[in-house]
Amino acid sequence: MSWSGCCPRCRGREGPVARLLEQTADAIEAQVQSSQERVGLLGVTLLLAALRANPRLLTEFVSKSNMQNILTKTPFFQEPVREQLQEARLDTRRADLLRVLARKFGSLAEDVAQQVQVIAQPQRLEQLLDLAVDATDLDAFRSDLRL
Repeated sequence: MSWSGCCPRCRGREGPVARLLEQTADAIEAQVQSSQERVGLLGVTLLLAALRANPRLLTEFVSKSNMQNILTKTPFFQEPVREQLQEARLDTRRADLLRVLARKFGSLAEDVAQQVQVIAQPQRLEQLLDLAVDATDLDAFRSDLRL
C-alpha cells in the first residue's frame, strides 16, 4: 500500500503526516495477522490522522491504498452508513407514497405532504401506501393518515 507520490502538492506541509500515515499503515499490514484487528487499527489510524491531516490528504490516501473496503468493515464507519441507508429508504418510501397520492388524486394538499414527510417508521409508510392505493378520495386517505 504505497503512498509515495500520491499527493505531490501536499508534500511540503503534509509530508511528515503523510509519511507517518504510510509507515503506520505498512506496519499494521505487515505485523498484524488478524484481519479484524488490522481493520480496527487502520480505522483508528485514519481517525487520528483526521485530527491532524488535511482532509484531501486522507481522501487521497484512502483511495490510493484501497482502504475503502477496510473502512466499510469498521464499526465506527458502519453505523453512519447504516443510518444513511435507513434514511434513504425512508425518503424513497415517502416519495413513493406521495407519488401514488399525486397520481391518484391530482395535486396534493400541503398538510398531507407535510404529515407524510415526518413519518419515520417504515411499517407505517408501507401501511399508508396500501391505504393510498385503496382510498376512494384524498379525504378518506387523510383520515387514515391521522390514525
